[in-house]
Amino acid sequence: MKTKLHFSRCIVLMIVLLSTLGALAQTSQTLTQNVCPGTEPYLVTPGNIGDSFQWSISTGTSGVNWTISTPTLSSTNVVWANPAAPVTYRLSLTETNGSSCTTVVSVDVTVYPLPTNYTVTGEGSYCAGGTGLPVGLSGSQAGVNYQLQIGGINTGALVPGTGSALNFGNKTAAGTYTVVASTTAVQSCSVNMTGNAVIIIDPLPTVFNVTGGGSYCIGGTGVAVGLSGSQVGVNYQLKLDNVNSGASVPGTGAVLNFGNKTVAGTYTVIATYASATACTINMTGNAIVTINPLPTPTITGPIEAITLSNKVYTTQAGMSGYTWTVSAGSTITSGAGTNAITVKWNTAGNQTVSVNYTNANSCTAANPTIKNVTVGDNPTIDGPTPVCVTSTNSVYTTEAGMTGYVWTVSAGGTITAGAGTDAITVTWNTVGAQTLTVNYTNGVGYTAPSPTSYSVTVESLPIPTITGSTPVCIGTVGSVYTTEAEMTAYTWVVSAGGTITSGGTVTDNTVTITWNTAGPQTVSVNYTNATGCMAAAPTVKPVTVNPLPTTSPIWHN
Repeated sequence: MKTKLHFSRCIVLMIVLLSTLGALAQTSQTLTQNVCPGTEPYLVTPGNIGDSFQWSISTGTSGVNWTISTPTLSSTNVVWANPAAPVTYRLSLTETNGSSCTTVVSVDVTVYPLPTNYTVTGEGSYCAGGTGLPVGLSGSQAGVNYQLQIGGINTGALVPGTGSALNFGNKTAAGTYTVVASTTAVQSCSVNMTGNAVIIIDPLPTVFNVTGGGSYCIGGTGVAVGLSGSQVGVNYQLKLDNVNSGASVPGTGAVLNFGNKTVAGTYTVIATYASATACTINMTGNAIVTINPLPTPTITGPIEAITLSNKVYTTQAGMSGYTWTVSAGSTITSGAGTNAITVKWNTAGNQTVSVNYTNANSCTAANPTIKNVTVGDNPTIDGPTPVCVTSTNSVYTTEAGMTGYVWTVSAGGTITAGAGTDAITVTWNTVGAQTLTVNYTNGVGYTAPSPTSYSVTVESLPIPTITGSTPVCIGTVGSVYTTEAEMTAYTWVVSAGGTITSGGTVTDNTVTITWNTAGPQTVSVNYTNATGCMAAAPTVKPVTVNPLPTTSPIWHN
């Protein structure tokens, strides 16, 4: 609304002026006034009866910058045009009495321009809490403040300068709002802006928690993760390790199926919401999903067997749901449903044994493990190789339930037990390649034309070496002694005059010693090498610990 000088103010102005002048005389007086463009009333009260009046303006052209409604009466209205910049006019009233005496009353009026009328721009749909700047002005005017309003309520601050805009980032209530604007110049001259912008603030989706999580198997079809609820008209995008699951999941009970996850590991599941207006928000919380690998069962047992022989086959212990199958030429005689079965091979030829199970993570192999077995008429031998020289507990077996067992061993070994049975114990005395053989008569009276031979490699025992300092001084710390690396079951022993300060465990090939006692000391070590052999006796390294020198001071007079 335009603000202007009040009518009563003009009356007072003129009354005060005339009271000051007293009787008409040839004199003049000038006052000042600031106004906005528009109509301003001017009045002399009282006017003397019989006097004549003449209003005039000293600047500008009548009808262009101003007009006077009644130029010869004691009161008039002046209509001030809107200037391009502030301009000052001198408005004068000349009063003449019958004696031709005159009084001139003047007012210097400064007319300030109205702000330029710009259009409010921008409208559309925005999300609650967004940070965009949806509404602004088509332009602005220097020295003019612009007041943008949303829904008829001021935004709370004047927005000066070119490109003024209104930020709806703090508008959290959904709805439709009309944006208008007004401008106010320095002298409170104002005008409403033309046009308006309609802003729709769309609601953010309701936030629900991600639920679920836990352990699942590769290739499983279970539904691992879902939502605590959902909102009509909103799509929910579940993500696995911040990668989209591939499809928006609408409606209540949205879930994500991890059946196509082929890499084992631990994954974090989050989610975002997208409404029809593309307003999104991250879900609160997350779900941890562990994708476990499928087991790979193994089968241990002989790959060769003789007809009518019984052989034992085993897989990993501690599982559940063991399922064994054998080919048609065989029979499971015991152990079905456990991790170890006994199979009687009834028919010669190529046979199979297979197994599957469920592991501790409730995962089952995609396919059972299959072991191929060749069944023939020759004896088979099972037993350890390689072995350590002087080992006394090497047991070798062949098919049980036969007769006439005949075992032989090469010169480097001695049968210490079991001769004439299906299992013998051998002590290997000589390093190198050794052999043993067996033959028997099977259940149908058949004896193989030649015994079965089995090769055994006999390994030498290791001889540990020790490197390290000797002699050393008593009290020396950090004396390091080293033996061969990458062995197992290290056994370090230090004599009473030394203390182990680091290393020296069953997994360390080094030991650090502080020597506390002078005299002969020792450090020894033994270990098991890569072939499972241990030295017959530990290696002992002598260490000489020398005392510190004793000095006596020499005094000079």
